[in-house]
Amino acid sequence: MNKALPVFMRGLCISLMLLSLVSSASAAEARKITFGYSTVGAMAVGAWMAKDIGAFEKYGLQANLIYISSGPVVVQALIGGDLHGGIGASNAVINAVLNGAPILGIAEVANRPYHRLYVQPEINRLEDLRGKTLGVTRFGSVTDNLTRILLRKHGLEGAVTVRQMGGTPEVGAAFQQRVIAGAVTSELRVDAYVPAKMLVKLVDLGIPYSMNMIAVSRDYYLRSPDVVEGMIRAYIEGVAALHHQKEKALKTVAK
Repeated sequence: MNKALPVFMRGLCISLMLLSLVSSASAAEARKITFGYSTVGAMAVGAWMAKDIGAFEKYGLQANLIYISSGPVVVQALIGGDLHGGIGASNAVINAVLNGAPILGIAEVANRPYHRLYVQPEINRLEDLRGKTLGVTRFGSVTDNLTRILLRKHGLEGAVTVRQMGGTPEVGAAFQQRVIAGAVTSELRVDAYVPAKMLVKLVDLGIPYSMNMIAVSRDYYLRSPDVVEGMIRAYIEGVAALHHQKEKALKTVAK
């Protein structure tokens, strides 16, 4: 018994040393990636949660998450090599691919429009928007596409001006300053005292619509398929954590 104990301890020490070496090697092999998201709304939360719960690290990735003002700009950053991966408007990704851009949409994030139409308090119905201006992030973005679908569906195409503002914060600022009469957005970012009316939930229109995609460059996918798979798995785990770790999710969103 006494002889067995030192042998056990030596074995334990060797095991711990090997474990330490493996852990150090894994940390050294962590791949640094830059991952962009084009809104501070709902679709970004899965990536935030993945970061907070260590899902990227689980798959050997050291992720730097950055906000980029719209889907078309995410596409440009992917093409230019400034991003390893990113979440952008599906229509921006698809349009880019159809025009020959060397990128790939690898996962769909949402297939129903979760955006809402927010308007100034004096507007009571869609017809009241005739002759007025709605704000979008950028032309070609998901907010632009959904705005035009909504206007077309209600016979207001051409009767309402659509103006690009730059990004979600800029749309909120324009609404607060009454530069625009309203906006289709996932989140209207205005001060608490600013009156705003939610006029339409686009999900109620029953339109099947691919909202956002995770995209990468074709070259990066071919060179690093394991990293691309890790991105997707980490995001999926982040979304799952939203449903199973409610308190942590609230803290993540509050940041």
